[in-house]
Amino acid sequence: MSLIDVVRSSQWKVLVVDEHSKRLLGANLKEADVLSERVTTIDLITTYRAPEPNMEAMYLIMPTTQNVDRVIRDFTDKQTYAGAWLFFTDSMFPALVFQVNHNLFNRDY
Repeated sequence: MSLIDVVRSSQWKVLVVDEHSKRLLGANLKEADVLSERVTTIDLITTYRAPEPNMEAMYLIMPTTQNVDRVIRDFTDKQTYAGAWLFFTDSMFPALVFQVNHNLFNRDY
């Protein structure tokens, strides 16, 4: 599923970005255009984000260790969102792929 497919789904969601992704979005889209596609807020991954346990998050981030750690914390320290869609701006190193898979998908819920 593509980023556009997720954005255009009927469910409201939160968009979580890093600084780089925020600049990419801003160079191509107006914030109002993003928000009109059933996105409630655009939040930076580096700032405090209030838990939204009834809403899914769509992450558009660079594949860095820090960003992956933040995503994992969103679902292991507390259930920040009901679910997540992960989109990375570049390919991931195998170690980061393993970290995401091991920490988010190989668990009992």
